[in-house]
Amino acid sequence: MKKVLILIVLCCAFVFCMAGCIQKNSKIEQNDEEDSMPETTVALNLTKISPIIRENVNDDVIVAAEAVIENFLQYKNNVTIKVSGNTQRFLNDMTYIIHCTCPLFGAFTDFSEMTSYDEEKGVVSWEFYLDETEFNSKLQGFYEVIGEYLANVATEDSEEMRAILLYYALIDDLSCNDGLLGDNFENLSQEEANMQSSPYYVLMEKTGICTNIAQAYMFLCTQMDIACGTVLHMGGSGMHMWNIVQMNGAYYYCDPMWDANTSLAYFGITAEDRASWAGGYSEKEGTMLSVIIPEKYDVSNTRFEILREKIPVEISELRVDKELQTITFAGYEYEYVFECKATE
Repeated sequence: MKKVLILIVLCCAFVFCMAGCIQKNSKIEQNDEEDSMPETTVALNLTKISPIIRENVNDDVIVAAEAVIENFLQYKNNVTIKVSGNTQRFLNDMTYIIHCTCPLFGAFTDFSEMTSYDEEKGVVSWEFYLDETEFNSKLQGFYEVIGEYLANVATEDSEEMRAILLYYALIDDLSCNDGLLGDNFENLSQEEANMQSSPYYVLMEKTGICTNIAQAYMFLCTQMDIACGTVLHMGGSGMHMWNIVQMNGAYYYCDPMWDANTSLAYFGITAEDRASWAGGYSEKEGTMLSVIIPEKYDVSNTRFEILREKIPVEISELRVDKELQTITFAGYEYEYVFECKATE
């Protein structure tokens, strides 16, 4: 299991180095009468599963994932589940959903879909790395940090505005986690490896690799009612993971790792972009769970092409007008106002 993770992080390190990153000191401002940041009214829900995931797994997987998360949040270490269909696929899908839906689970437990399920008893179990008091403290701290990510976003905002603001909040000051690369990873304990490869670590420490960065963005989008999943590419161009996001009925690719601490060059790209200038990743080799992306989703809308034309690499400031639903991107010798479409 650990050797598989080593292969994944090495491939991710390669693509990150290809992407590069530029340092910046940026901020988000809201244009309103009081010039203040709004407080999100969204209640954090760690069992909230993305609709794009729900439509691609059977109901038993959803029920099992929710049961594991609910018991985990109560500091329980096992739960009885109903497995249907192919057992290994069921457990793989369940584990994926758990990690993307509740970022703390992978960070604070010793769990493997290969060994943590007792088929005879129908029980899945895990071990905590910290005591209940420490766990509750970490949980509270997580709620506070996620509240900061969501502070600029409201459910009344258009899907485009929500998706862009969440994306920018994630990539701002985001870096590659060298601790997960090559020999550095070998020197980590299993507890340290689980922590640093989790989306929790990305959200709390602003550092990660392609897999947990994509999972972190998926988590933020899900909390704000944006359909979002992750796309895993395994093929001739190497292994990489990014996001598929639905906005106004159209599907787009977003790659927060390749935009880490830079701009929105890889926000809202098409499958054709991904296969050409944006990495050379063949669409036929991109999957989400067991779904081959082009067989179910059309990722061809060029709505956000304008962002790459108007916004240079570095963004130093964002100004948000909630009333007009516009985002002004500003940097050295440029300024561009993007009008977000109302949610259809």
